[in-house]
Amino acid sequence: MTKQKQNKAVDAASKAEDLLPLEQMMVQGGAPNEGAAYAVDDANQDKDSEHHGTESKGASLVPKLRFAGFTEPWTTCKLGELGQAISGIAFPENAQGGVEGIPFFKVSDMNLEGNETVMRYANNYVSHEFIIKSKWNPIEWPAIFFAKVGAAVFLNRKRLVLSLFLCDNNTMAYVLDVCKWDSYFALVTFESLDLTELVQFGALPSYGVREIYALEIAVPSLAEQQRIGEFFKALDQRIAQQRAKLEKLGQLKKALLEQMFPREGESVPRLRFAGVTEPWTVCKLGDLGQAISGIAFPESAQGGVEGMPFFKVSDMNLEGNESVMHYANNYVSYELVAKSKWKPIEGPAVIFVRDGAAVLLNRKRLILSKCLMDHHIMHYCLDESVWNPFFALAIFEGIDLTALVRTSVTPSYGAAEVEAIVVKVPNLAEQQRIGAFFKALDQRIAQQRAKLEKLGQLKKALLEQMFV
Repeated sequence: MTKQKQNKAVDAASKAEDLLPLEQMMVQGGAPNEGAAYAVDDANQDKDSEHHGTESKGASLVPKLRFAGFTEPWTTCKLGELGQAISGIAFPENAQGGVEGIPFFKVSDMNLEGNETVMRYANNYVSHEFIIKSKWNPIEWPAIFFAKVGAAVFLNRKRLVLSLFLCDNNTMAYVLDVCKWDSYFALVTFESLDLTELVQFGALPSYGVREIYALEIAVPSLAEQQRIGEFFKALDQRIAQQRAKLEKLGQLKKALLEQMFPREGESVPRLRFAGVTEPWTVCKLGDLGQAISGIAFPESAQGGVEGMPFFKVSDMNLEGNESVMHYANNYVSYELVAKSKWKPIEGPAVIFVRDGAAVLLNRKRLILSKCLMDHHIMHYCLDESVWNPFFALAIFEGIDLTALVRTSVTPSYGAAEVEAIVVKVPNLAEQQRIGAFFKALDQRIAQQRAKLEKLGQLKKALLEQMFV
């Protein structure tokens, strides 16, 4: 591989906020360039070029990005040759709720804080006495833990277990032969596998031990596994640290929303800017603005890339739209807007979903420029003589719009229900200070979220480059 190709291969890594030069991610590595995961061995690449594009079996089992010093091709084998897959057992209700003993993992335990990579905590523990009485056989470690039945299989999540454990019958454990596997390399290998392809559809989507055993993979020597495992362990730790930063900022915002807005029965907030003393005014949203539903978006008009943004519910998920709607998947020409007699939203406005399953996500966004939005979205127009837009967004973030939902075939609510909501607002000067504060906090949260997403993209790119 030429130096130019090497640089291109690691470009994604260096761009990830300049925070991950690969040599800095090594747990061990001596001098900065020793062992750095920069390139496949040049000799292998030269050999490939001699074949004029015809790869030998050995050459085809060499990853594109490799640690220096490793040249042997990887070996193809089946998972059944390298470890043992064990289905979990039924977890009786009378055994649940324990807080001491051996962890009994369920699918939901993957969501616990601290369990993003290695399963460290469980919601249920069982005593050694109960295990002996029940004649259960705890699973040895190290092992890879994942769901095997139900909707959770489509999340395709895997975790590493490094202690004795049990798991329920919706899950499976793949116990690693430590003579053939490095634990963290095995985890990353499983992360690169799409187990959803194994799903058999019956009463519940599922797959079994046989399907796991039949999966064919390529593995390097144990020494190379250990180097790769160390690298991804460090990268996962960095991702976990970044996720923790983001979660703390989210918790901070939630706490501040509770402290900087009056509680029920109170006329002023408990946390306030210095020098501000006036009580807040009680009113209905309908007294200060109007809630208006969007318009039907014909399919023939969708797919445009220029003109005025036409927002749909899914656009709330786009990167950069976490607080203010900047981007859309659909744009319409100004000629079409005029021809269709659509009335654009001038902005500013707070938008939210008014019908369908997405109402239960309770998301709100701010609009600051002219746009259109489809009929599943509602916007609350902001009169800037009485509202600071970012303060209004914070007000709406503290409102549970799901409480307005009418029970029907499709969950929904209308403009009248929104306008009837009672709120407390300060004078415009205090709104501006609060709005500026939460705008800055939202920007900081967005920056931390972007860093986390870049780290995730980096890991995905490296999984593609460093595995056969």
